[in-house]
Amino acid sequence: MYWYDASTRLERLYNIQREKIDYYSKITGVQATSIQDLQLVYENKVAIEAKLKTENENKVNDLKKQLKVLKLKNTILTIGVGGLAITTAYFAIF
Repeated sequence: MYWYDASTRLERLYNIQREKIDYYSKITGVQATSIQDLQLVYENKVAIEAKLKTENENKVNDLKKQLKVLKLKNTILTIGVGGLAITTAYFAIF
């Protein structure tokens, strides 16, 4: 009787463990055979997402810097063309 009781407890624990793995697999979208595999895959996923986020933030910051430079150049060119038009009209009239 003791061995039967012990084996049913082990089987229940195994089923609970399997259900836990299946549940976490559904949440993370990763199929795994053990919690350690699932944890390793999840840690890798988090690390990759963090790296991608950092790279994207760096790209956005670079693009913002380029945008500032382009706005400054555009403003200077607009003022320059306006000044050229005014001086051309001035010399054409006088």
